[in-house]
Amino acid sequence: MKLTVGTVLKSLDREFANRKFSRQSGPHRGQLYYRWINEDTQLSVAPDIRSVAGVVHIDTPHIGIRFDKTEDLAARFQESHPNLPITAEDVAWRTTIGIFPEPQGVITGFFRKTWNIWRESDIEPAASDYVKHIMRVATPFWDKYSDPEAALDLLRRDDEEARNYTGADHFCAERAVAMTFLRKGLKEARQVAGAKLPNIRSVSYREEFRGWMTRFLEAQGTLDSAHI
Repeated sequence: MKLTVGTVLKSLDREFANRKFSRQSGPHRGQLYYRWINEDTQLSVAPDIRSVAGVVHIDTPHIGIRFDKTEDLAARFQESHPNLPITAEDVAWRTTIGIFPEPQGVITGFFRKTWNIWRESDIEPAASDYVKHIMRVATPFWDKYSDPEAALDLLRRDDEEARNYTGADHFCAERAVAMTFLRKGLKEARQVAGAKLPNIRSVSYREEFRGWMTRFLEAQGTLDSAHI
């Protein structure tokens, strides 16, 4: 058996399948292991796996939770850039909240756990250890935030801990409004938008969210001079 990314993925496939996860691949997107726990909620692990000079490296993954209706609603009012249209495939790969189980960045990367596979005999032990290591972090995260109310509370917060899970401020704001609308209704969604807007730190992102919210309100037929 030749040592390639493909052969390592076969071992990872078996390890994740034992936990009822499937894998999908996409051009320029890498790999995603996912499991639906109900019709709206998907758990995922996106490993960083690559081959360099004959050595296969498995690096820290992104661990995610997707709320399907929230992602679809948020995407509906996002504006495609001329050279970067938003496709259905783009939306399907998104997660609503997520974490990296290891430190990020150039300096902290020195302290990050990486699995380096040099020989064929290393594949199965590395794959097994990798999945066990990831699950120790992922399981409590999934257990807590796959509850939509807990996830919504996180999205509505603006502290640094919440930002570590929810991504860029304007994306977090869009998802907070979309999920609030789906669960609580339009009145509360508008209140969330009003609270979120001044806390978006980048001026350009703030204006992007303002545009998103304007399109959202227009679709509800409730746009007026006091929208946000």
